Amino acid sequence: MLYRSVFEQCYDVAIYAAGYAGLAAAWTLGQQGKRVLLLDRSMDIAWESGRAFARDAGALRDPLWQKFCQQVHNHSGASNNLDPCSAEIIAATQ
Repeated sequence: MLYRSVFEQCYDVAIYAAGYAGLAAAWTLGQQGKRVLLLDRSMDIAWESGRAFARDAGALRDPLWQKFCQQVHNHSGASNNLDPCSAEIIAATQ
């Protein structure tokens, strides 16, 4: 992937906070065709599972969340909880 500065691009929406709520908003807007810039002061995508080690992020029935959880489980092999490292890896590659 070729690096392009954020200052050389145009976005429809900028979201400040890359926790699960910000990530969900970015994914949802991206699926609607919006160009989204996701910012976070600490640069931690999905920080709740990584930095905060919250392994149980809730059971939401939204298809995007279900897909994310399945990808994390496939990556980590964990059966019940979100693996913090895998959650950040999957979130950063979406």
